[in-house]
Amino acid sequence: MLVNVAFFGIVWHAGRMVLTPAEAGAARGETSWWIVGAMAACLIVVVGLGVHLPGGLSHLLQSATALLLPNGR
Repeated sequence: MLVNVAFFGIVWHAGRMVLTPAEAGAARGETSWWIVGAMAACLIVVVGLGVHLPGGLSHLLQSATALLLPNGR
């Protein structure tokens, strides 16, 4: 139940951000290339881990799964 409330709250605020017209004096876009560069670096890491998961990280995730789900579900 609370997950639904949280979801609808996020959708409500996201909808207001996307659908409400911008103020007259508001600047559009990012103000610094450092922010764009940081987001691009994070995107590269996420896509890289999605394409190829290193062996050590894969083993770590499998061990954590075995600890959390001891019945092997």
